[in-house]
Amino acid sequence: MANKEYFYLAGADKKGPYSKEEIINLKLPNDTLIYFDEINKWVPYEDLEDFKPIIEEKQDEPNIVKTKKKINLINYLVLIFLILSASGIAYFLTEEYKNKDFQKLEEKVNDIFNGKEEICDYTKSGVKGELTKTNDLFLFSKKDNEDKELYEYYSCESGGWIVYTLKKLNYGYDLIKSSSTNMGFKVPESTYRAGTDYGYGFSTPGYSIPTYRGSVQNAYNEAMEYISVEKEDKSYVAGSYNRIITFDELSSDLHYIDNIHPTKYTSASVNSKSWESLGEASVFNKDWIVWYKTSGKHYEIVLDKDEYLKKLIINLGIGIVTAILAFLLWKYSLKNRINIKPNA
Repeated sequence: MANKEYFYLAGADKKGPYSKEEIINLKLPNDTLIYFDEINKWVPYEDLEDFKPIIEEKQDEPNIVKTKKKINLINYLVLIFLILSASGIAYFLTEEYKNKDFQKLEEKVNDIFNGKEEICDYTKSGVKGELTKTNDLFLFSKKDNEDKELYEYYSCESGGWIVYTLKKLNYGYDLIKSSSTNMGFKVPESTYRAGTDYGYGFSTPGYSIPTYRGSVQNAYNEAMEYISVEKEDKSYVAGSYNRIITFDELSSDLHYIDNIHPTKYTSASVNSKSWESLGEASVFNKDWIVWYKTSGKHYEIVLDKDEYLKKLIINLGIGIVTAILAFLLWKYSLKNRINIKPNA
Protein backbone atom coordinates (compact mmCIF):
# COMPACT_ATOMS: atom_id res chain seq x y z
CA MET A 1 0.00 0.00 0.00
CA ALA A 2 2.88 2.29 0.74
CA ASN A 3 3.92 2.12 -2.92
CA LYS A 4 0.50 3.09 -4.24
CA GLU A 5 0.75 4.95 -7.53
CA TYR A 6 -1.60 7.77 -8.56
CA PHE A 7 -2.44 9.34 -11.89
CA TYR A 8 -4.40 12.49 -12.63
CA LEU A 9 -5.91 14.11 -15.70
CA ALA A 10 -4.63 17.45 -16.92
CA GLY A 11 -7.23 18.19 -19.56
CA ALA A 12 -7.13 15.10 -21.84
CA ASP A 13 -3.61 14.16 -20.75
CA LYS A 14 -2.95 11.47 -18.20
CA LYS A 15 -0.15 12.40 -15.80
CA GLY A 16 1.72 10.00 -13.53
CA PRO A 17 2.51 7.81 -11.88
CA TYR A 18 3.00 9.80 -8.61
CA SER A 19 3.35 8.85 -5.02
CA LYS A 20 0.93 10.21 -2.42
CA GLU A 21 3.47 12.80 -1.25
CA GLU A 22 4.05 13.95 -4.81
CA ILE A 23 0.31 14.37 -5.44
CA ILE A 24 0.01 16.41 -2.23
CA ASN A 25 2.94 18.64 -3.20
CA LEU A 26 1.32 19.31 -6.61
CA LYS A 27 -1.54 21.07 -4.75
CA LEU A 28 -4.06 20.02 -7.32
CA PRO A 29 -7.52 21.61 -7.49
CA ASN A 30 -10.15 19.71 -5.50
CA ASP A 31 -12.06 18.68 -8.64
CA THR A 32 -9.00 17.11 -10.38
CA LEU A 33 -9.71 13.51 -11.41
CA ILE A 34 -7.42 10.96 -9.77
CA TYR A 35 -6.92 7.30 -10.66
CA PHE A 36 -5.15 4.42 -8.94
CA ASP A 37 -5.41 0.65 -9.40
CA GLU A 38 -7.47 -0.18 -6.33
CA ILE A 39 -10.52 1.80 -7.46
CA ASN A 40 -10.03 1.26 -11.19
CA LYS A 41 -11.85 4.51 -12.02
CA TRP A 42 -11.35 8.26 -12.08
CA VAL A 43 -12.43 9.99 -8.86
CA PRO A 44 -12.33 13.71 -7.91
CA TYR A 45 -9.39 14.55 -5.73
CA GLU A 46 -11.62 15.86 -2.92
CA ASP A 47 -13.52 12.54 -2.67
CA LEU A 48 -10.50 10.37 -1.99
CA GLU A 49 -10.11 9.32 1.64
CA ASP A 50 -6.31 9.29 1.25
CA PHE A 51 -6.26 13.08 0.76
CA LYS A 52 -9.27 14.31 2.78
CA PRO A 53 -7.32 15.56 5.86
CA ILE A 54 -5.06 17.59 3.58
CA ILE A 55 -8.02 19.00 1.66
CA GLU A 56 -9.93 19.92 4.82
CA GLU A 57 -6.89 21.72 6.23
CA LYS A 58 -6.48 23.50 2.93
CA GLN A 59 -10.12 24.55 2.94
CA ASP A 60 -9.84 25.85 6.50
CA GLU A 61 -7.09 28.36 5.66
CA PRO A 62 -9.29 30.89 3.77
CA ASN A 63 -12.02 30.42 6.37
CA ILE A 64 -9.57 31.38 9.10
CA VAL A 65 -8.64 34.54 7.20
CA LYS A 66 -12.31 35.39 6.64
CA THR A 67 -13.10 34.77 10.29
CA LYS A 68 -10.26 37.00 11.41
CA LYS A 69 -11.38 39.77 9.06
CA LYS A 70 -14.94 39.43 10.30
CA ILE A 71 -13.82 39.57 13.93
CA ASN A 72 -11.66 42.66 13.24
CA LEU A 73 -14.62 44.39 11.61
CA ILE A 74 -16.82 43.52 14.59
CA ASN A 75 -14.13 44.84 16.92
CA TYR A 76 -14.02 48.19 15.12
CA LEU A 77 -17.80 48.48 15.06
CA VAL A 78 -18.10 47.63 18.75
CA LEU A 79 -15.37 50.12 19.66
CA ILE A 80 -17.01 52.89 17.63
CA PHE A 81 -20.40 52.08 19.15
CA LEU A 82 -19.02 52.17 22.69
CA ILE A 83 -17.20 55.48 22.13
CA LEU A 84 -20.26 57.11 20.53
CA SER A 85 -22.49 55.80 23.30
CA ALA A 86 -20.08 57.04 25.96
CA SER A 87 -19.89 60.46 24.26
CA GLY A 88 -23.68 60.69 24.09
CA ILE A 89 -24.02 59.76 27.76
CA ALA A 90 -21.30 62.28 28.70
CA TYR A 91 -23.14 65.04 26.80
CA PHE A 92 -26.46 64.08 28.39
CA LEU A 93 -24.97 64.08 31.90
CA THR A 94 -23.31 67.46 31.28
CA GLU A 95 -26.58 68.95 30.03
CA GLU A 96 -28.41 67.52 33.02
CA TYR A 97 -25.81 69.04 35.34
CA LYS A 98 -26.10 72.36 33.50
CA ASN A 99 -29.88 72.46 33.96
CA LYS A 100 -29.62 71.62 37.67
CA ASP A 101 -26.90 74.24 38.07
CA PHE A 102 -29.16 76.84 36.41
CA GLN A 103 -31.92 75.97 38.86
CA LYS A 104 -29.44 76.24 41.72
CA LEU A 105 -28.62 79.85 40.78
CA GLU A 106 -32.32 80.61 40.25
CA GLU A 107 -32.96 79.47 43.83
CA LYS A 108 -30.35 81.95 45.08
CA VAL A 109 -32.10 84.70 43.13
CA ASN A 110 -35.50 83.66 44.48
CA ASP A 111 -34.11 83.86 48.00
CA ILE A 112 -33.42 87.55 47.37
CA PHE A 113 -36.94 88.19 46.05
CA ASN A 114 -38.47 86.20 48.92
CA GLY A 115 -41.66 85.41 47.00
CA LYS A 116 -42.10 88.90 45.49
CA GLU A 117 -41.89 89.99 41.87
CA GLU A 118 -40.22 93.27 42.85
CA ILE A 119 -38.22 94.41 45.86
CA CYS A 120 -36.66 97.72 46.85
CA ASP A 121 -34.63 99.27 49.65
CA TYR A 122 -32.78 102.53 50.24
CA THR A 123 -29.79 104.24 51.75
CA LYS A 124 -29.77 107.91 52.81
CA SER A 125 -27.63 110.64 54.34
CA GLY A 126 -28.06 114.27 55.30
CA VAL A 127 -28.24 116.74 52.42
CA LYS A 128 -25.96 119.71 52.00
CA GLY A 129 -26.60 122.49 49.56
CA GLU A 130 -27.94 125.99 49.06
CA LEU A 131 -31.52 127.21 49.31
CA THR A 132 -32.13 130.18 47.04
CA LYS A 133 -35.20 132.28 46.41
CA THR A 134 -36.24 131.84 42.80
CA ASN A 135 -36.35 135.58 42.12
CA ASP A 136 -32.61 135.56 42.84
CA LEU A 137 -32.00 133.02 40.03
CA PHE A 138 -31.33 135.50 37.27
CA LEU A 139 -30.45 133.07 34.51
CA PHE A 140 -33.44 130.79 34.70
CA SER A 141 -36.55 130.10 36.71
CA LYS A 142 -37.59 126.90 38.44
CA LYS A 143 -41.11 125.52 38.18
CA ASP A 144 -43.04 122.86 40.04
CA ASN A 145 -45.09 119.92 38.76
CA GLU A 146 -47.93 122.26 37.75
CA ASP A 147 -45.60 124.52 35.82
CA LYS A 148 -45.83 127.19 38.49
CA GLU A 149 -42.93 129.21 39.74
CA LEU A 150 -41.30 127.91 42.91
CA TYR A 151 -40.73 130.15 45.87
CA GLU A 152 -37.36 128.68 46.74
CA TYR A 153 -35.04 126.26 44.98
CA TYR A 154 -32.60 123.94 46.77
CA SER A 155 -29.47 122.95 44.90
CA CYS A 156 -28.17 119.77 46.52
CA GLU A 157 -24.39 119.48 46.59
CA SER A 158 -24.09 116.20 48.51
CA GLY A 159 -26.13 113.69 50.45
CA GLY A 160 -29.70 112.65 49.81
CA TRP A 161 -30.95 109.14 49.11
CA ILE A 162 -30.66 106.24 46.67
CA VAL A 163 -33.44 103.70 46.19
CA TYR A 164 -32.63 100.44 44.39
CA THR A 165 -35.49 98.45 42.88
CA LEU A 166 -34.98 94.92 41.60
CA LYS A 167 -37.67 93.58 39.24
CA LYS A 168 -38.39 90.15 37.81
CA LEU A 169 -39.19 90.07 34.10
CA ASN A 170 -40.30 87.27 31.80
CA TYR A 171 -36.72 87.20 30.61
CA GLY A 172 -34.20 88.32 33.20
CA TYR A 173 -34.14 91.04 35.83
CA ASP A 174 -34.02 94.84 35.89
CA LEU A 175 -32.17 96.81 38.54
CA ILE A 176 -33.37 100.41 38.72
CA LYS A 177 -31.40 103.04 40.60
CA SER A 178 -33.25 106.19 41.76
CA SER A 179 -31.04 108.99 43.14
CA SER A 180 -32.31 112.23 44.64
CA THR A 181 -31.09 115.48 43.12
CA ASN A 182 -32.57 118.90 43.92
CA MET A 183 -35.83 120.13 45.41
CA GLY A 184 -37.98 123.25 45.62
CA PHE A 185 -40.61 124.77 47.85
CA LYS A 186 -43.99 125.46 46.27
CA VAL A 187 -45.03 127.71 49.13
CA PRO A 188 -43.11 130.38 51.06
CA GLU A 189 -41.80 129.70 54.52
CA SER A 190 -44.50 131.98 55.86
CA THR A 191 -47.18 134.34 54.64
CA TYR A 192 -47.54 137.93 55.75
CA ARG A 193 -50.80 139.45 56.74
CA ALA A 194 -50.85 143.24 56.69
CA GLY A 195 -52.24 145.13 59.63
CA THR A 196 -55.59 146.94 59.54
CA ASP A 197 -55.85 150.72 59.62
CA TYR A 198 -59.01 151.75 61.45
CA GLY A 199 -58.42 155.46 61.00
CA TYR A 200 -58.10 158.17 63.60
CA GLY A 201 -54.59 156.91 64.18
CA PHE A 202 -55.72 153.49 65.27
CA SER A 203 -54.38 150.39 63.42
CA THR A 204 -53.20 146.83 64.08
CA PRO A 205 -49.69 145.74 63.05
CA GLY A 206 -49.04 143.16 60.29
CA TYR A 207 -47.76 139.69 61.12
CA SER A 208 -46.33 136.56 59.49
CA ILE A 209 -48.07 133.19 59.56
CA PRO A 210 -45.86 130.08 59.12
CA THR A 211 -46.86 127.67 56.35
CA TYR A 212 -45.40 124.69 58.17
CA ARG A 213 -43.87 123.46 54.93
CA GLY A 214 -41.17 121.60 56.84
CA SER A 215 -37.43 121.54 56.39
CA VAL A 216 -35.40 120.64 53.31
CA GLN A 217 -34.22 117.41 54.93
CA ASN A 218 -37.76 116.48 55.87
CA ALA A 219 -38.87 116.92 52.25
CA TYR A 220 -36.13 114.55 51.07
CA ASN A 221 -37.03 112.00 53.75
CA GLU A 222 -40.72 112.04 52.87
CA ALA A 223 -39.97 111.74 49.16
CA MET A 224 -37.77 108.70 49.81
CA GLU A 225 -40.43 107.09 52.00
CA TYR A 226 -43.00 107.60 49.26
CA ILE A 227 -41.06 105.76 46.53
CA SER A 228 -39.86 102.97 48.78
CA VAL A 229 -41.57 102.16 52.07
CA GLU A 230 -44.99 103.53 51.06
CA LYS A 231 -45.13 102.00 47.56
CA GLU A 232 -48.52 100.51 46.79
CA ASP A 233 -47.03 97.25 45.50
CA LYS A 234 -45.47 96.59 48.92
CA SER A 235 -42.11 95.88 47.30
CA TYR A 236 -40.10 97.44 50.11
CA VAL A 237 -38.04 94.84 51.98
CA ALA A 238 -36.12 96.25 54.92
CA GLY A 239 -32.49 95.15 55.09
CA SER A 240 -32.34 93.99 51.47
CA TYR A 241 -30.18 96.90 50.21
CA ASN A 242 -26.85 95.04 50.21
CA ARG A 243 -28.38 91.94 48.66
CA ILE A 244 -29.87 94.03 45.86
CA ILE A 245 -26.71 95.97 44.99
CA THR A 246 -24.61 92.76 45.02
CA PHE A 247 -27.17 90.89 42.92
CA ASP A 248 -24.77 90.68 39.97
CA GLU A 249 -22.21 88.84 42.12
CA LEU A 250 -24.40 85.73 42.40
CA SER A 251 -23.03 82.65 40.65
CA SER A 252 -23.00 78.86 40.61
CA ASP A 253 -20.60 76.29 39.12
CA LEU A 254 -21.59 76.90 35.49
CA HIS A 255 -23.67 80.10 35.57
CA TYR A 256 -23.40 83.72 36.66
CA ILE A 257 -25.40 86.95 36.56
CA ASP A 258 -24.38 89.29 33.75
CA ASN A 259 -25.47 92.57 32.16
CA ILE A 260 -27.26 91.91 28.90
CA HIS A 261 -28.39 94.70 26.61
CA PRO A 262 -32.19 94.47 26.38
CA THR A 263 -32.26 95.03 22.62
CA LYS A 264 -30.69 91.59 22.26
CA TYR A 265 -34.18 90.19 22.80
CA THR A 266 -37.55 91.24 21.49
CA SER A 267 -39.62 89.84 24.33
CA ALA A 268 -40.01 91.22 27.84
CA SER A 269 -36.76 93.18 27.80
CA VAL A 270 -37.93 95.64 25.15
CA ASN A 271 -39.89 97.75 27.62
CA SER A 272 -37.34 97.55 30.41
CA LYS A 273 -35.34 100.59 29.20
CA SER A 274 -32.33 99.14 30.94
CA TRP A 275 -28.71 100.16 30.41
CA GLU A 276 -29.85 103.73 29.77
CA SER A 277 -30.67 106.80 31.83
CA LEU A 278 -34.39 106.72 32.42
CA GLY A 279 -34.53 110.49 32.81
CA GLU A 280 -35.79 112.61 35.66
CA ALA A 281 -38.87 112.11 37.83
CA SER A 282 -40.26 113.82 40.91
CA VAL A 283 -42.13 113.34 44.15
CA PHE A 284 -44.27 116.22 45.40
CA ASN A 285 -47.06 117.37 47.68
CA LYS A 286 -48.75 120.76 48.17
CA ASP A 287 -45.67 122.22 49.83
CA TRP A 288 -42.61 120.90 47.99
CA ILE A 289 -41.25 118.92 45.08
CA VAL A 290 -38.17 116.66 45.11
CA TRP A 291 -36.53 115.55 41.86
CA TYR A 292 -34.62 112.36 41.32
CA LYS A 293 -32.84 110.75 38.39
CA THR A 294 -33.16 107.10 37.40
CA SER A 295 -30.98 104.64 35.55
CA GLY A 296 -30.84 100.89 35.32
CA LYS A 297 -29.28 97.71 34.06
CA HIS A 298 -30.75 94.51 32.73
CA TYR A 299 -29.42 91.22 34.09
CA GLU A 300 -29.78 87.62 33.03
CA ILE A 301 -28.45 84.24 34.13
CA VAL A 302 -25.67 83.41 31.68
CA LEU A 303 -23.86 80.14 31.02
CA ASP A 304 -20.10 80.23 31.68
CA LYS A 305 -19.03 78.57 28.44
CA ASP A 306 -15.46 77.91 29.59
CA GLU A 307 -16.61 76.09 32.74
CA TYR A 308 -19.23 74.20 30.76
CA LEU A 309 -16.61 73.08 28.22
CA LYS A 310 -14.30 71.90 31.03
CA LYS A 311 -17.13 69.88 32.54
CA LEU A 312 -18.00 68.37 29.16
CA ILE A 313 -14.37 67.44 28.39
CA ILE A 314 -13.97 65.77 31.79
CA ASN A 315 -17.16 63.75 31.29
CA LEU A 316 -16.12 62.84 27.74
CA GLY A 317 -12.70 61.70 28.97
CA ILE A 318 -14.23 59.51 31.66
CA GLY A 319 -16.74 58.12 29.18
CA ILE A 320 -14.17 57.30 26.48
CA VAL A 321 -11.78 55.64 28.95
CA THR A 322 -14.68 53.56 30.27
CA ALA A 323 -15.68 52.65 26.71
CA ILE A 324 -12.14 51.50 25.85
CA LEU A 325 -11.89 49.39 29.00
CA ALA A 326 -15.27 47.83 28.23
CA PHE A 327 -14.11 47.13 24.67
CA LEU A 328 -10.90 45.44 25.81
CA LEU A 329 -12.85 43.32 28.28
CA TRP A 330 -15.30 42.33 25.56
CA LYS A 331 -12.56 41.69 22.99
CA TYR A 332 -10.48 39.33 25.10
CA SER A 333 -13.57 37.62 26.43
CA LEU A 334 -14.68 37.01 22.84
CA LYS A 335 -11.24 35.74 21.85
CA ASN A 336 -11.39 33.13 24.58
CA ARG A 337 -14.78 31.94 23.33
CA ILE A 338 -13.73 31.49 19.68
CA ASN A 339 -11.44 28.61 18.63
CA ILE A 340 -9.39 29.57 15.59
CA LYS A 341 -7.12 26.85 14.08
CA PRO A 342 -3.52 27.95 13.60
CA ASN A 343 -1.93 27.89 10.13
CA ALA A 344 -0.09 24.72 9.17
